[in-house]
Formats: sequence, structure tokens, C-alpha cells
Amino acid sequence: MRRIATLIPLMPILAQAGINLTTTPVWESGDLIEGEYPYSTGCDWADVDGDSRVDLVVSNGNDMRREYCAVYLNSPEGLDPEPAWFGEPLEYHGHLECCDLDSDGDPDLAVTLLGGGYPDWTYGHDALYVNLGSAFETAPSWEGGPAHNAFGIAWGDYDSDGDADLAVAGGIDYVLRAEPLRIYENEDGVLNPVPAWESEKSSYWMDVLFGDFDNDGFLDLAAASEHGSNAVFFGTGDGLAETPGWEDSPEWDTLKIAAGDLNGDGWLDLVLANNNQIGEGQVNLIHLSNHNLFDAEPDWVSSDIEMSSYAALADLDADGDLDLAIGGWWNPIRIYENRNGRFNPEADWLSDFGYDPVTEALLFEDYDDDGLTSGRERFTGDGAAGCFRLSVMPVRSVDEVRVDGVPLPRDAWCCGRQEGWVSLGVTPPAGAEVEISYTCSTDLDLAQTDWSKTEPNVLLRNDGVLELYAFQALRRDDGVLLSWKMGNGAVGVYLYRQGFSPTTITGDYLGMHDAAYRSALARGRVPGEEPGPWEPLHPERIGGLEGMYLDREPPSGRVRFDPVEVYVGKGEGALPQKSESSLDLPWPSPADDRIVFEVVISGPDAGRPVTLTVYDLAGRSVILLFTGELTEGSHRVTADTARLAPGVYVLRLETATAAVNRRFAVAR
Repeated sequence: MRRIATLIPLMPILAQAGINLTTTPVWESGDLIEGEYPYSTGCDWADVDGDSRVDLVVSNGNDMRREYCAVYLNSPEGLDPEPAWFGEPLEYHGHLECCDLDSDGDPDLAVTLLGGGYPDWTYGHDALYVNLGSAFETAPSWEGGPAHNAFGIAWGDYDSDGDADLAVAGGIDYVLRAEPLRIYENEDGVLNPVPAWESEKSSYWMDVLFGDFDNDGFLDLAAASEHGSNAVFFGTGDGLAETPGWEDSPEWDTLKIAAGDLNGDGWLDLVLANNNQIGEGQVNLIHLSNHNLFDAEPDWVSSDIEMSSYAALADLDADGDLDLAIGGWWNPIRIYENRNGRFNPEADWLSDFGYDPVTEALLFEDYDDDGLTSGRERFTGDGAAGCFRLSVMPVRSVDEVRVDGVPLPRDAWCCGRQEGWVSLGVTPPAGAEVEISYTCSTDLDLAQTDWSKTEPNVLLRNDGVLELYAFQALRRDDGVLLSWKMGNGAVGVYLYRQGFSPTTITGDYLGMHDAAYRSALARGRVPGEEPGPWEPLHPERIGGLEGMYLDREPPSGRVRFDPVEVYVGKGEGALPQKSESSLDLPWPSPADDRIVFEVVISGPDAGRPVTLTVYDLAGRSVILLFTGELTEGSHRVTADTARLAPGVYVLRLETATAAVNRRFAVAR
């Protein structure tokens, strides 16, 4: 089933599917170094082995220990917890990014060297692992000439010649070693080890990002500084200016930046993930473009004061705008949902791992290919610009570029998959039609790397955006009219509601995921309200791809409705095709006095012993929900959690052929 939680105010609203990432991991890495997890840092999604599925590429080490880069292969059975490839040598790796450097159709891997070993801090060389067709070479075949300390990395066409050049952010404050930004030029598929460009300004640069911020058709370079001003260096068509064209206040200790059109005005906006690790953290910021540079003062400030370490943008709820994910040190992953260009100061969604993750990277991709779709966009050349920005980011791939109907060879253009830009080596003439075809997804999952030696890297799956794509609630004199639309093959919905007391709420909050609302409530960030129990609105599933239902006696004040979609099938009562018995994710999540699971029993387990048990994290059985036999198909199981203390628990399904665990939280 799919769950979508929506807040219903006293006015018409079209509520999209909301943020439906699983709050607990569906995958964890399993590789260890002497019994400890690696200090994981950077990650990227790329089809390394050429099987058309994206694999997870991770760099390890950070400033703590010399460790390897790794590739976790993806298959129809899912992501392998053990790496299939290890890079050599072991090093203090910073972040990484994959790109088809040599235009041969497979991704190559570039990684920075941060250095470590305080107080005698080591230098390192930026490195490149070329893809040999189904795996990266074991040892890097290219190293950057300068030995330095670098953390952030980005591929981009800085000189507008149609191939991707490599930018790195250098400098480390631990040993007071400030450095310039550097770019290594791509010369016919080979990186020059001598930087072709360096910024005049040296700083403790932590991140770099390519994007056309001034909409002139040339890529610019944005850079984050841990102690100093963040900056944008503008592109000229032949390269970059050596001095910044925009800088902000030096008061922010920024570790990561992200860029995207957040308010739909056609201009890139800038997100800053701020850290201040020697203090108590900082707020995160958004600078909206003023159609030239950025507003001098931030246009959005988070309520959370955390040691944030990563910012990522993606359309998680398939409503056409970019939502914001922030990761930090010893804090949950936080997602701020974009509602027509506006963001709550409080996070709308929080992860719930049962521990506090130490996030180093967040990256969105459709790892299970359940939302892949194709897109095609057309642009008109102006005779000057060679860079075009897609309306979608990130994209899985750019598949073809045509100018006036003629396809360009693969070495005539390059692209930024995360930022959605395409740069051509030859500027299209004025009036020429530029057509770009690409693959993207409406169901993006999230990978997270963890710096902690006690915790793994994880994957959160996106559940529910694709099939149930619109849900509308309209409060009328005779009640609340609910209506919905679903994708082809969906069977129907169950409807539930939840009321709150007191009956009014003040403030400018736009609606939150339940876990995020409870967290904000506990910290005194929103008015105190007590949620009531979840109540079924209709005893049976309501079928059809479109439907309506009138709730004639809704509670007054704030009400939440919860449409739960049954999995796709060919007809009434159809069930998902599953090869083994399984548990779907629970709802509501977190639970208060009850929680519901969907149990699917496969043919080999039908009519044979089945046990459902709730355990605490110490492994003690706290509730025996069911023991006996179940028929083949789907069964809804309700657990009474009223007597459980707040915390994280595990539901375990045991059958003749399967043993499945699902974590859930109880919060009051």
C-alpha cells in the first residue's frame, strides 16, 4: 500500500502526494574495516557495469583513516550490501563525482584527497579512475599535479567546448592551509594534470557547483567556503573570471551548496548548508535570484540550528517543484517540502533510523527503476549561448541532442545530471531548434553516506508518489469532499482521518510530515495540539482510478486525511506480484495507539505456519500479534501500540520461506 498524509485547511487545496520516503532504511552497506564501518564521505549513482541499472559509488576515509573507494552493484534483486569493486590505494578521500570524461558511453570516477593525520596533516592528489567497460580500473591512471587538500568536486564545461572539465575545492582550516579553487581541463578525453584555471582568492573552500546563474548561456562556478564568503565566478564562454562576481556575508561556515529554480521564475537559486562545527551549529539559508545575482540577504532561514553537511534538491513529490533535503552531523535527515516556492522554517519530514546519522552526502536516484520516464525539451538558439538548462533535475541520462533535427555526436556535448544542464561545443546559430531528449524519474530514492564508524551507509525508498499523484480536499457546508486520481493499474484507496485539539492553529506553517510535526511540537516550535486517533472513513476499499468521497461529519479545526493506496493490479482485488512473503511499511508512522501493516503471503507460504511478533531494540518480544496460518494474498494487520513506551520497535514476519523485519516508531 501507499500512504500520503495531507493537512487540510479551511479552503480548497490540491495536495500532491507529499514526501513519501521511507523514514527507515531499506538497504544498508555491509562492508567493514577491522570490524568497523568505513568513514564514508562522497557518493554518486552511475551505471558502472553497463547493465542499465545505476550502481552506488562511495568514497571513504575523510580525514580519519586511509580507506578505499567502493562500488555497490545494483541488480533486479536490489543493491548488493558488499562492494564489487575496491579502489587502490587507500587514502583520505573527500567527495567524488562520476562523468563520461572520454565520451565512450560509460562513467569515469573522479575523487578528491582531503588529507589527514593531525597535526602533521598530509597532502594528496586529486585522482581519476577510468571505466574499462564493466568496472573502474583498480588504481587511478591520472592524478592532479598540485598536492593539496581538497574536499568538494564537480564536473562542468568551464570553457564551453562541449566536454566536461574537473573543478575541485581546496583548502583545510584544521592546519590553516587556504588554497585557490582549481579546474583541470579536458583535452580530447584526457585531463591535463596542470590546472587550467585557479581563482585569485584563496580560502577554505569546501564545495563547488556548476550552473548558469546569470542565464547568459555559459556555465558559472559557485563555491562554498567554511570560513569566508561563498562566491560565484561567472563564465565568459572561454573560461571563468578569476574574481567572484557575487559574494555573501563571511559569517556562514558553509560545507555544501545546491542550486535550482525553487520558485519557478526561470533563474537558479542558491541553497547553503551551514555547519560551524566549533560552535553549536548554524541555520541553513536560501538565496533567491533577483534575475541578475542573488538577494544580498537570505530569503529563507531554517529554524533548525544544526551542524549541516549536505544539501540536495529534487522533486520528491512529483508536483513540478524542487524540494530540499539537508543532512547533518548527529541529526536526522531533514526534508523541506516546496509548496509553490515557499518552505516552512521547520522540516516537514524527518528520518527515523533509531540512531543519529552523521551524514556526509545525500543523493537522489531511482535505484529500483519504478518511476523512469522519458522527456524531450526544445530550445531556440540565439547565436551566442551554448548551454541549456532542462526543466527537470536530476536526470538519469541525457540520451540525444539534436540541432535542427540533426543528432550531434556524443563527443559534441556534455551534461550535468544532478543540475540538469547540457553544454554544446558548437554554439547553435540564431533561430536553430535545439532538441534534448533525456531519461528522468518521478519516483526518486535517496542514498546517504555516514561518516560514523559504527553506522552503515543507507538507502531510503520513495513509496507512493507514482500511483497516487493527486489528492484534493475541499471543506464545504455539508462536510469535506475528498477526491483523488491514480495511475493506470491502481486498484483503489482506503480512507482515514485524524483530528487535532485544540481546534485552531496559528502561524504560517504549511503542513508537516507527522514525525517532523511531533519533533517541532516537542521543541516548542508549533502550538501544542493533541492528535486524535486515526478513524476509518469507509470500511472497505474504494475502487477506480478516480474517486470521490464526502466526509459528512469531520472534526472542526485542523484535520488530516490519509489515503492508503492498494498496490497495482489488473482487476478488483488484484495483488502485487511478489516472489516471497513480505511486509509493507507501516502507517501511521510514527504510531500513537495503533499501527497497520500490510502482509503479503506468497504461494509457498499459504496454509503454513506464520508468526507476527513485535520486538524492542534489545530483542525482547513485547507483542505476539499472530500465530497460525494465512491464505495466499494480502492481509492487513493492526497492532495495538497503546501500552508501548515511545521508541523504535521491530515487527518480524516469520514464514516457512521468509523472515522479514520492519522497524516502526511509537511517538506521543
